[in-house]
Amino acid sequence: MISVPKGPDPEPAPPPENLFPDDIDLPKQLTSSGRDYTPLWSPDGNHIAFLSLRNTYNPDFSVMRFELWVMEKDGSNQRPILSIDDLDEGSSILHSRVSWAKNSNELLVSVYNSNTSEIWRVNLDGNKSRFTSIDDWAGFPLYSFDGTKMAFFVQESGPYSRTSRWTLYRK
Repeated sequence: MISVPKGPDPEPAPPPENLFPDDIDLPKQLTSSGRDYTPLWSPDGNHIAFLSLRNTYNPDFSVMRFELWVMEKDGSNQRPILSIDDLDEGSSILHSRVSWAKNSNELLVSVYNSNTSEIWRVNLDGNKSRFTSIDDWAGFPLYSFDGTKMAFFVQESGPYSRTSRWTLYRK
């Protein structure tokens, strides 16, 4: 097979000035502490709740003491709504144990320490209260899709073990 040249090599194309089309919504960094985790959108899309260690991180502690923070969808107005100061000594919020109410004004949160686990109800306006008894060993709260009910579990035998009995509740 014989190859016949077709003329001079074409000039290479100039490098692109922008690798992304203008109509693509590029990711926007919302926090910069390096200690923020598990974002969760509010049902109305106006807020993002997240867990943070920005005020509590200590590499010498064996337990991470998370706080619950919230911000506007654009990253503004970042603030703690359940801080370590609100909790009993040694308590922390558990990863992935946060649930928004349908009205986007309230969250349920699992709070854990070595002696108990309980659920707190936290409002965006700063009001907060324990939702379950401190003796319940309760966790994994979840609002129903219509926002009228909540489900959670209570561990009947205290701290987790292989023989633990778990019971689901609805309120």
